[in-house]
Amino acid sequence: MKQIKKVVLKNIKILKWFLISLTLVELLYTAMNWIDLKTIIALDLEYRVNLILGGVHLFFVGFFVFYIWRFMPYNRKEKINNSLMILFLGVIGMWLWIPNKKELSKLNNLTTLV
Repeated sequence: MKQIKKVVLKNIKILKWFLISLTLVELLYTAMNWIDLKTIIALDLEYRVNLILGGVHLFFVGFFVFYIWRFMPYNRKEKINNSLMILFLGVIGMWLWIPNKKELSKLNNLTTLV
């Protein structure tokens, strides 16, 4: 059971770093949209940057939903609620879902009971 706790905690930290990088990339892209629209239009037309970022975003959304359903010790209703939150809110939903220290200690107690 201790290995389950360590794996889940390690994976949550990795997911948090992926989420930080995704958030920074999307914020930079949004800021570039506001600052220099001509450059962004040229990048979108020539290199399809918007499609690449959309694909990366959908990959992360899918990965987070997969992680919730596969590894998190939640009941079915909580898994559905968390999945819908991530699907509809995107990056904001991912930030809302990432467990804080109090929730991580609660997860530790749940995994020891399993």
